[in-house]
Amino acid sequence: MKKLTASQRFDRLRELEGRREDLTTAANSLNSRIQQSVGRKQKLEEDLRWETGERPPNAYSTRPARKGEIEQLKNDIQGLGLQIAELEKEYEPIRAELAEVEGEYSSLKNKPGKVTLADLRKAREAISKVSIEMARIEKASEEVGSRIPSADIENLKNQLEEAAAERDLLAAAVDLGEGSDADLKKASTKFAELKKQLAELEETASLAEATGRGYSHRLDRLADDKSVAEKEFSCLLTLYARELFEEDVKRLESALKEIEGALSGLIVANELSEQYGDGTVFAHMTYRARVELPQIPELETSSVEPQPETIEKQLAEFLEKIGKD
Repeated sequence: MKKLTASQRFDRLRELEGRREDLTTAANSLNSRIQQSVGRKQKLEEDLRWETGERPPNAYSTRPARKGEIEQLKNDIQGLGLQIAELEKEYEPIRAELAEVEGEYSSLKNKPGKVTLADLRKAREAISKVSIEMARIEKASEEVGSRIPSADIENLKNQLEEAAAERDLLAAAVDLGEGSDADLKKASTKFAELKKQLAELEETASLAEATGRGYSHRLDRLADDKSVAEKEFSCLLTLYARELFEEDVKRLESALKEIEGALSGLIVANELSEQYGDGTVFAHMTYRARVELPQIPELETSSVEPQPETIEKQLAEFLEKIGKD
């Protein structure tokens, strides 16, 4: 199977958790129905044995069951047997898939892979790289927006409207024999030039707008890339932190043994002085001295306390060494 990234592993674990919950619900429902059918079948089988004479010698006797009643019991038992077999057939693929899901989940959960500081730096660099590219595109997008000649287009449209009106008036005058063809030609040329300039400006504006939309699409994709990179970094960081946590849990377990031994030693020394020495009490301690700990799932205990049998053994061994009765 292809190795998953940290974020892909995170998503797959959530997916498997959801699927496991669905399968467990379905399996429990089917199993409950199977158990109910088994219970009913066993009850009917017991009734059949009773009605056919297979009963304790001193059992209360009722009227003999009619042949039809016995046949009905047998049919009901057979029907329940078929029902149980059908339910078990339906249950089996669910059980198999649930086992497969549990196996994959356990493998991903317990074998996340080693994460190093180099991995974290690389993931952080990926985020920075995308951020730098986004800043570059945002700046370019702002610049292309400033290149859209909106004011010039509006001005040309006004000029073109005036030139069109002037050309129309001259065309009417020429048609009436009141104007010259030269003036009309000049007005038509001016109109055509303005129209061409407007078309060029509108094409420039259209291209600038298209470029802006292209930048916007690129920014959207880069934002997605950044989100993916940030998620990968956060998942890697959690895996790295988990390794640190587990290492310190082991250190804490060792330290707790030392603390337990030290508490026992303090009580032994106290007992020796108070009971067998000059009566000096170094500290008011009892066998029930306890150090409370926060709830840490990986630790088997939430407190540390001396073990009375250990204290008594150490005390007896010391007294034996010095020959104290």
